[in-house]
Amino acid sequence: MIAPLLVTLACGITTRREREEEEHATSARLGHPEIAYTEDVSPTVAFALGFLPFGVGGFYVNRPGLAASGLLWPFSVFWLPKIAFDSAVETNHRQFEYRMMNALERGTGGE
Repeated sequence: MIAPLLVTLACGITTRREREEEEHATSARLGHPEIAYTEDVSPTVAFALGFLPFGVGGFYVNRPGLAASGLLWPFSVFWLPKIAFDSAVETNHRQFEYRMMNALERGTGGE
């Protein structure tokens, strides 16, 4: 039980680091290196909360459907932690893209 958990966390940390580097390269290439990838929702916390009953991880990443599936606890521990982790990463990526698009619009005069 502990080994799959550690492997998933290690893969998530590596992926997150690669994502940060990729997003920084994107912002620098578009002329806004000051815009950095930030974690608005922590994937590690989302993953950990996915093991709790009642869909706590789903609520944390603002996915009510995922939270509702947490009512099937303890069976939901097979899918909820991973989906909550991926949702947190996706949320952070969307927030980065939103900040980048706003910066690009301000830089071009909003045209």
